[in-house]
Amino acid sequence: MNSDSRDGSETTAMLGVPVSHNDIGRSRGLDQNGLLSPGTSYGNFDTLKGSAPHTFSNDSLPVKPKIALLDQNLELSTKGFRKRAALQTCSISWQHISYFIQPKETLLGRFRSNSKRGSRLAGLEAQLERQQPRKILNNVWGRSGPGELTAVLGPSGAGKTTLLGMLADRVPSGDLGVHLEGLVEVNGQPRDLRTFHSIMNYVSEEMAFLGAFTVLETLQIGAGLCLPGHMPPVQREARVQDVIDAMGLRSCANARVGDVFHKGISSGQRKRLGIALELLSDPALLLLDEPTSGLDSSSARGVMQYIERLCQEGGKNVVCTIHQPSSSIYGMLTNLIILSDGELVYSGPTNAAIAHFFSMGYVCPMYTNPAEYFVHLVNTNFHDGLKLEPFTRALKESAEPQRLRADVVQDRSRRDHLTNPELLKAMRPWPMDQFVVLVKRNMTNNWRHPGVFWLRVLMYVLLSLMVGTMYLSSNTEIKNTSIVPLLFYVQAFLVFMSVAALPALLEHRAVMEREMRAYALSLTGYTMSNLLASLPGILLISVLASVIVVFLAHVYTFSTFLLNLTLSLIAAESLMHLIGAAVPHYIMGIALGAGLFGMFMLCEGFMVPFSDMPVYWKWGYYIAFHTYSFESFMYEHFSAVNTAEAWKILESYGMEKVNIWRDMIILACYSAVLQILVIGVLTLRFNRHRRR
Repeated sequence: MNSDSRDGSETTAMLGVPVSHNDIGRSRGLDQNGLLSPGTSYGNFDTLKGSAPHTFSNDSLPVKPKIALLDQNLELSTKGFRKRAALQTCSISWQHISYFIQPKETLLGRFRSNSKRGSRLAGLEAQLERQQPRKILNNVWGRSGPGELTAVLGPSGAGKTTLLGMLADRVPSGDLGVHLEGLVEVNGQPRDLRTFHSIMNYVSEEMAFLGAFTVLETLQIGAGLCLPGHMPPVQREARVQDVIDAMGLRSCANARVGDVFHKGISSGQRKRLGIALELLSDPALLLLDEPTSGLDSSSARGVMQYIERLCQEGGKNVVCTIHQPSSSIYGMLTNLIILSDGELVYSGPTNAAIAHFFSMGYVCPMYTNPAEYFVHLVNTNFHDGLKLEPFTRALKESAEPQRLRADVVQDRSRRDHLTNPELLKAMRPWPMDQFVVLVKRNMTNNWRHPGVFWLRVLMYVLLSLMVGTMYLSSNTEIKNTSIVPLLFYVQAFLVFMSVAALPALLEHRAVMEREMRAYALSLTGYTMSNLLASLPGILLISVLASVIVVFLAHVYTFSTFLLNLTLSLIAAESLMHLIGAAVPHYIMGIALGAGLFGMFMLCEGFMVPFSDMPVYWKWGYYIAFHTYSFESFMYEHFSAVNTAEAWKILESYGMEKVNIWRDMIILACYSAVLQILVIGVLTLRFNRHRRR
């Protein structure tokens, strides 16, 4: 927080953006230093009915947002990566950060019904409208500079993770009833989010991994997705080995991360693996949510010692939330941000915190961890009647607001240091390299993960053997009409088994969401890599089922049967990809997928031919991809039998004039449309959590 701590540091400027959803970053009301003039109206609560705009006095803090930096004169070469890491520094400050949520009852009350009970509802609405917005954060400010380790402390529910999420651009603001206010500033220049994310990494408290890979493989895949494409493989591997040693993962480097099917590493090792993944790109700004949770005291201290070394020796800027730091970890911290019930009770250097609370009459006892004492002191959860207003007032009257003003003015004086666009472009991995890594990774995961294809392969083989032997061609009692249920079963039930892929798909989606933010992956590339990786498994299932059914039951003809079944399974897999992208939990996905497949089975023309189908259900006949697959199975077999009875069967189902190749093209197009919808749903899902 102290500007003196940055004297002589080679800071460069980057781009930044307002945290506000309401375009608070307009320049009116700013003084000659770019700060808000005293008494200037700052933001509003238009979405929060009944709240008044904030105004600030001379005790208020500076305002205006921005973010981060890179050295403009950095060498753009394969040897420049380590130089870039050494020169890259970043300071970040935040002012007047507020986050409120309007109760849903108030929002519903605005759409009051004009029924006979209108007067009664009006009275109820008036009562609901008087409810105050739920405060998550209120007027929070602070700063962390290059080489500084800043910790956000506070009791449960204080708003620590929300503050860190707002700094990381991870808090959704477009939802109805959500109101964000405040500014984030980095080195005095408006930030560009794309540029900001290229030098900032965020580690959430819970990180998703693919459990079929080892720790080493996970880091190697991460390196392939985040490190520059021009970086030599030897340097890339050296970077992986460096972070393995730094985070104490050498002993478990060859152990699988673990999932339902594989025993894996401990929760503490998973936490360290998550941090290691984000350290691969050597970010200037690192935001960590509870980096020590789930770790024993020794591991927690080791992790924080490495992070402290990153700050001191590498000039990195680290902001983290810590629920309960030990006294040894407390001694590593440069700055403290203490929150309680969304209010800021302290923001300043760690070594000044005890004196600050002493000035208020609160003496930290000897041999007591100051962090524990501070959190207990301001904990409103167990202190009935505790008022935070004296703490917030004392902070405003302290020297810390003036200190922050001076630091921000100094940051803004560095406007001549601009980001080099060519450097930022050189820092990014090549999209085609990312695509190749994703395809290889997804294929390997499908091969190793029993729940993706192998359980389905076993089920398909057993059911194909059962149905094939039941309709054995040597059985003279089997009539042509009996083949129709066989073809329906092959088409309907073998396709239905695709719902088994949903749990693995949602596990994969959680990893994708992390990688999208961390590595700026292309959604199109991700979707296509997922589809391509699933094709070998689908083809294996199709070949095994076709060989068993066609040759045991003597169904015509193998090549067309195989093509038809393969395209049907690809369409079913694509539908599961779409459902997996849309639903929040795989249980809901299985229910939705089973319901859709059940509807398609009813409408495909087996149970009720199209000519006899009620007009209000005929739309289902056209949208069900089962229709085109089933009629192709029927026509190919019975036209090859080519008897009067066979043609009569086709006529009874209205399938005597089927164009098989037209149906194959429709199935292929069906899959293509579903994959486009997957990209659209993922785009909406991902952008819903981004500020506009």
